[in-house]
Amino acid sequence: MARLPQVLPPRRGESVHGYVRRLAEINGITLSAVMKLAEVGRIKPASDEKVWEKLAEAAAIDLDALEKMRRLPANVPGAPGAVTFMGHAVRPSHLTRDDMRVCPQCVRSGGTLREVWSVSQITCCPQHECLLVDSCDACGRKLKFHNAGSEDAWSCVCDKELADLPTIPASELTLAAARLLYPVVGRTEITGYISLARAADKGLPPFDTLCLNDLLAAMDLIGTVATTPAEEDEVVGHFHARYGSAGPARRVKDIATRTEAALRIMRAWPEAWYDVLDDLASRSPLGASHLIDRAILATRMGRRCLAPDRGLDGIPLQVITKATTAWLKDRHGFDRRKRPTSARNSIALMIGRAMPADTIAQHIGIEPYRADYRRIYQAALEAMVAEGVNGTPAELGADVLQRVQHRWQELNATVSSVTASDMIEGSVAEKGLKGWDHPDLILPATGFDDLARKRKASYSVADIEHMLQRLRDVSVRIDDLEGLDHLTTGVMRRTLTPHYDKTALLLDVLSGRVPTYRTVDQPRLRDLYASLPETNRRAVSCRAMALADADVMLASKPLNNMLEVLWGAGHRLGVKESRALREGGQVRFEVETLWNATEQRSHPSYSYSVADTLRHMYASAGACGVPELNAFLRQAALVPMSQSCNTMPAG
Repeated sequence: MARLPQVLPPRRGESVHGYVRRLAEINGITLSAVMKLAEVGRIKPASDEKVWEKLAEAAAIDLDALEKMRRLPANVPGAPGAVTFMGHAVRPSHLTRDDMRVCPQCVRSGGTLREVWSVSQITCCPQHECLLVDSCDACGRKLKFHNAGSEDAWSCVCDKELADLPTIPASELTLAAARLLYPVVGRTEITGYISLARAADKGLPPFDTLCLNDLLAAMDLIGTVATTPAEEDEVVGHFHARYGSAGPARRVKDIATRTEAALRIMRAWPEAWYDVLDDLASRSPLGASHLIDRAILATRMGRRCLAPDRGLDGIPLQVITKATTAWLKDRHGFDRRKRPTSARNSIALMIGRAMPADTIAQHIGIEPYRADYRRIYQAALEAMVAEGVNGTPAELGADVLQRVQHRWQELNATVSSVTASDMIEGSVAEKGLKGWDHPDLILPATGFDDLARKRKASYSVADIEHMLQRLRDVSVRIDDLEGLDHLTTGVMRRTLTPHYDKTALLLDVLSGRVPTYRTVDQPRLRDLYASLPETNRRAVSCRAMALADADVMLASKPLNNMLEVLWGAGHRLGVKESRALREGGQVRFEVETLWNATEQRSHPSYSYSVADTLRHMYASAGACGVPELNAFLRQAALVPMSQSCNTMPAG
């Protein structure tokens, strides 16, 4: 490899292609001759290390002096393809590649190609306030980095001097866009780039907080959407959209137009953006009344607003998403569905890429598209984001794997209410486990409602197995069922009332107050039998205590039916005894005059205090066969007895 006779250092902010042209100029040779002497076919910002080493050796400079010109992998988790650019991480789509832009006046005054001109949205030279030139006016060819004249490195392939290319004054907005971007590009200590922007120029909220890549992406999107005419903005299908972009292959003139439009909208954000969205909505064939976001913004540009390009963190540009979401709410009353955590948070995105949901599903051995599994995965991501976890992608991936696997095992250890009913009761006739929701019975497992949304409730398999063991322990195994009734189809149907419901019966069964019997070793509820009279006595006693607590008045017939169940046949209040109790003031009563149409006369109808009647029966007949009722009647807290003011009307 031959060393160039004349060498010189690169300028600050200079591109490699400008530097190579200056080397050719000072040595009086062509651009291709420099490449040949350096033994490199071509050199690009993304060329490998060996190419740059050869150039540094030929130019007799340290490789570090060329480092600022290189574009290396940025190793950004959210943007795998991003490269380094003047100290920033930028997606290559925002940078020119083989196309060259020049300021003829900069070439004329010293032969300079600035690296910052590689940014797509920088379309002018703020120093000379003119548009950059990307094509030759003589031959019409686009200017390329590796194309130069046969004699002069600062010429087009047609030998037209770059310094003689015509210049066009830049508009105020084009200059403003460049002056907005110049400080952003130059505010890193890595590059040492000296900004040409005026100190008075300031950023635009909320865009002034964006990194370079995201600012460029936002300007590209806004400008593209704002300048795409309706006739070119076709309606797209339901699940896809084709995105356009002001990429590096576009002419400076086109990009300048889009950038001007973008800056105009950014200066009046978000109201100007709302106007753009209103225009896009008017292009929808369904009209704005169709309250689905993909129908309101049904065109190619509309879909780009709904699903903007991803920022450097891998998240769709939130500055666009937030404004579009607010517009949908304000203009159309439409609340967009909450996006997954991985679409809203960079940490969740990194975790998702390190350990995708499909990978964990394969590890567990389940279908990855199960709704309950997907909810577990998203819940794990949200928990990790809330905790502010950190670590390498491998560490975070292992963490989410452990969390999801553990939660899936927990969910698998539960069953639906229908399955629980079949396991405990042996019947799904009620389509759920009803009447068991009590601390002494079996409570639903908490924390699973959001995961298994098709379930009415979830129950732990361990709790179910424990309940089955309790049923086995409390019941007596016998061979002869004579005198017994089936618990679920006989006893429960004949004894349950609002005062003695299924829960109360189950508590009595499991406490032994209602003895149960079985003929199988592993009984479910449907396998149990009980005595109907004993259970009915228990049910009636509960009703009696409830009515007494509420100080209810009851007519003679249902009251006597209750007394005979509790104290046995013959224990009832006859007409004479009832009269004596009324006249003696031993029971409270109410009287109502009823008309007998058959006898054509009125007669009184009496209702008696349940509490007073029970106390009288306990005093006269002694204890009944229900211990709980006897204890209740012994308490002094019963409603005090007082003579009713009601009397029979005069005949």
